[in-house]
Amino acid sequence: MNGLDFLNLVIGLIFIYLIYSIAASTIWEIIVSITNLRGKTMRNWIIENFNEFTNDEKKKLSSEILDHPIIKGLSKNSHKKPIYISSELFTDVLIDLVVKSNSNDVDSSEPIVDINSFKDSLETTKSLNPGLKRVFLQYLSEDSKNLKKVKEKIGRWYDEAQERLLGSYKKSLQIWIFIISLILVSATNADTIKLASYLYGNPDAREAIANKVDIFVQDSAVESRISTMDTTIIDSIARQEQNVIIANIDENLNTLKELNKELRQTGIPIGWSVENIKLYNFWDILKKIGGLLLTVFAVSLGAPFWFDILNKLANLRSSGNKPKSSLEEKKS
Repeated sequence: MNGLDFLNLVIGLIFIYLIYSIAASTIWEIIVSITNLRGKTMRNWIIENFNEFTNDEKKKLSSEILDHPIIKGLSKNSHKKPIYISSELFTDVLIDLVVKSNSNDVDSSEPIVDINSFKDSLETTKSLNPGLKRVFLQYLSEDSKNLKKVKEKIGRWYDEAQERLLGSYKKSLQIWIFIISLILVSATNADTIKLASYLYGNPDAREAIANKVDIFVQDSAVESRISTMDTTIIDSIARQEQNVIIANIDENLNTLKELNKELRQTGIPIGWSVENIKLYNFWDILKKIGGLLLTVFAVSLGAPFWFDILNKLANLRSSGNKPKSSLEEKKS
């Protein structure tokens, strides 16, 4: 096997890893959309950090935050909690509620929120836990006459807290992507050792897949789809309506169908059958488990990772002389 043949073999394996990675990410996005997992993660963080009661001892500050008109306005569905709240909005809501919870106004007029009312309310409030109250009072002592700067400091605290929350979410994500990959790979018998052996012994299949990859990596729709396939990103998705979420689920299901079609067209032997389920000895069992686990770990690295590598390898292949097909070799 010459260098270009070996390159085609590697490209073929990575193409399979890429398709499985896209499938795993797509399945995860469907799960997240249906369960509103990101929204629940945000909701739980607010409950854990703002579980003090407001002055009437009937409603916790966390509930006041989640029920605030500004926060509820982020989601069209009143039953779903937003998956993302910007630091500016969160700071405005928090200060507004702290001032309101300590207002002694008996009329229906709303208390004015300024640096003085916030300072007075913060000093006497029982809505915040002592730790947060102490930190916010420190912010006030540093900028006692500038509410904007105080808001910026509270906003930075909130952003840092969200970074830690996102880190926790990523750890959970990695576990679930691994589980999804394990199920996908095991269900379809995507054994790296077996796949590499097939590609090694089938030069036409190697070249056909490599040629397919040349077209695949240049498809702008594919590149756009993969570039947005970071399942940890939390941004304007918060404003999606229910019908948009359903449309995304439908799109993801169509993606899975297309991926299945892509694999079938390559002729790669994926799937269980009477032939490939025969394991004659302990070594065969170890080899099968090892081959499946290799694929699982590879798929867990994610679609953006494999697409980037595949793109570079495809460019490397196109810059050199393409290998002859078996038909051309017979003619020569």
